[in-house]
Amino acid sequence: MKIFIVSPTLTNGGAERVASMLAKGFSERGHEVTIVTHTNQKISYDPGPKVKLLPIAFEKRKRLFKWFGAVRLIHGYFKKDKPEVAIGIMWFCSYLARMAAIGTKTKVILTEHSAFERFKGYPLDPELRITRKWIDYRFHFLTVLTEQDKDVGGKKYAHATVMPNPLTFPTYEGKIADLRKKKQVLAVGRIYNWYVKGFDVLLEAWGKITQKADFNPEWKLRIAGDGTTEDLNYLTNLCKRYRIENTVEFLGFCDDMLNLYREAEIFCLSSRSEGMPMSLLESMGQGCAPVATDYKGRTKNIITDDNVGVLCIPQDSESLASGLWKMMTDEKYRKIVQQNARDCSRYYSLDNVMGLWEDMLNRIGRKYAKQ
Repeated sequence: MKIFIVSPTLTNGGAERVASMLAKGFSERGHEVTIVTHTNQKISYDPGPKVKLLPIAFEKRKRLFKWFGAVRLIHGYFKKDKPEVAIGIMWFCSYLARMAAIGTKTKVILTEHSAFERFKGYPLDPELRITRKWIDYRFHFLTVLTEQDKDVGGKKYAHATVMPNPLTFPTYEGKIADLRKKKQVLAVGRIYNWYVKGFDVLLEAWGKITQKADFNPEWKLRIAGDGTTEDLNYLTNLCKRYRIENTVEFLGFCDDMLNLYREAEIFCLSSRSEGMPMSLLESMGQGCAPVATDYKGRTKNIITDDNVGVLCIPQDSESLASGLWKMMTDEKYRKIVQQNARDCSRYYSLDNVMGLWEDMLNRIGRKYAKQ
């Protein structure tokens, strides 16, 4: 099958990483894959030698003309190469592909990479509210991250398919004991997005933990993610308020996330809301015991019971502190959870997710073959 993937870049970002992984996965399964993207920007996620790259737009043109030109450019690609399917990465590139497909036989799939609901005080952007309410259903197919997101869409998303993102790293298949994990609780997320990631709640919870009489000072909390000096100063001031400066480390942007996951005993997701938390899944695949907040059942899709991890209430430092304390102090339980979490993460392997994608593409082929 000829497959086009339209992505804003292949530089940074979770959705862009998924675009590269899908391209690589499809090409390794014998499909002819082309990515349309900003080819003049740095390629951080290499899709492999079998994948063709085409430019998406001319940078020097004014915005309106640039994107109109992009649609014409992509339309030309579709007319020439005649792909059966085009996969749009996030809403904007999906709409470019949908407009470009007019007058061709190419079927366009919109892929949504964030949750359809957010907590109060963090509303969806106006364009996302409009597109999800009125436009998303106009695509031939639509993928969402969770059953909860599909339910939010109601009847107009009846054609939606729940499609998880694949793991960045292969699941660690050795003995978890061989990793020689350290007494570390790891949290991951952009510092400038600390409110959504709940790092203020996490630091408050950590303060409660360190005040316990039997707290072992060998335990450290490590937070990986980049951000502004202003945001970092705010969080470090919280550390001073809770008297935890000596047990908290801000790592900044990290190139080697794999080893960070493999070092940590516990991974903590403290977010006020999440769609499908990839850092949580990646950590589980490397033998971390997860303690995570659950927003409207989305994290419970991953941590299905207490044998896989501990679920906590968002924005509740007492709940988070209790969950972390249980995982830190009950070593026998922690080892069981690490094993089970690693096993559960296999569902999100690239190979399994590619199988789900091929099933969906086959359904698309059968549906439109009848027309």
